[in-house]
Amino acid sequence: MSPPVSADALLAEARSALASGNVAAAKARVDRASAQLEPRHAELLFLLGNAFAERNEPAAAIAVFERALKLAPGNPSLLNNLGLQLDAIGEPRRAERCYRDVLARRPGEISALANLAHLLFMQERYGEALELYDRLVAGAPEAPADVWNNRGVCQKSIQNSAAAEESFHRALALQPDSPQVLANLGFLLYELVRYDEARPLLRRAHELDPDRLQVAAQLLDLNLQFVDWGDFDLLRAQIVEGVRTLDGHPRQTVPPFTFLAICDDPSLQRTAARSFAWPAAPGAQSATLAELASPAKRLRIGFVSAAFQEHPETRLLIGLLERLDSDRFDVYAYALKSADAAPMRARVAKVTRGFREVERMSAGQIATAIRDDAIAILFDLAGHTAHARPDVFAARPAPVQINF
Repeated sequence: MSPPVSADALLAEARSALASGNVAAAKARVDRASAQLEPRHAELLFLLGNAFAERNEPAAAIAVFERALKLAPGNPSLLNNLGLQLDAIGEPRRAERCYRDVLARRPGEISALANLAHLLFMQERYGEALELYDRLVAGAPEAPADVWNNRGVCQKSIQNSAAAEESFHRALALQPDSPQVLANLGFLLYELVRYDEARPLLRRAHELDPDRLQVAAQLLDLNLQFVDWGDFDLLRAQIVEGVRTLDGHPRQTVPPFTFLAICDDPSLQRTAARSFAWPAAPGAQSATLAELASPAKRLRIGFVSAAFQEHPETRLLIGLLERLDSDRFDVYAYALKSADAAPMRARVAKVTRGFREVERMSAGQIATAIRDDAIAILFDLAGHTAHARPDVFAARPAPVQINF
């Protein structure tokens, strides 16, 4: 009888098999070695897991990293790389736990900060991601362009325009021909009505990425601000045709007000408006209106607005809110924009059962809060204006939703 093959030899054979493209043989060798593994084998498993990951075998990489973690619990490199592979197979919650485990032990671990920040950013949890990006650039000021760009997006989401502009400029200095960075800075300056600065940025972004409809539409709008009709027909034709085929490009979007000015086809206008709220990933289902509108219960109605302060919209609304029968209705307010204490904001808060500050929350988090509040009828008071969150309404957090 031949002597048993050692774990060291089996792991070496696994790496050799993987290097030659024989993934099945590599997995088999790892399985055979599992009964003989010792803590000293954690590093070999780490290298082997990375090799599986490089060959786009995330499930195999995860299995190897998890074996290694049993030998070296809490190892930050193993947890980081395990998190990356979990994210790759669509398990962001488990990936998040890996990164947070690392940061609980090593709060300044750059790779964990970067990975967790990116994970939260991709889930549009911008407020949480921003805190991590701030820690990341404090510890690694030489961070690459995408870190500064993503940080700028997060800062813009909480209306910190000055900080967002600084981050976008840092990203642009590192990657001057990035159409994404050029567009993000251009969009910001456009919103700040600094049209002369925004125009060349969006023109360059359009040159580098001519298929992005939002950039084309914003550039057309800027050209009209300068009474420049030179490219009008070309841009208009591209945008209108792009809207006709939006079903095949689900991540494209066109500002509805801009499109309203260049096309009078109602069906296309509706398509453009719907594109502005990118389809949300399927989430929890809202209760039905019948479940929420029982005669034995007070009907819960919610108002989503960025104007719960001294603003014409709220002045028109406050009289209605104060006159609603509190024996029949529970009112909830969801504030999309923070504001200093003001008498009008206090009046709104006084007549609500719940006044939620949601500016720093992702669309999914806001939708969850609305579902948790069991809102039966939800009013969108922001529409497509500044600070609007149509993506929240795309997630259908209430059975009845009304655009004001």
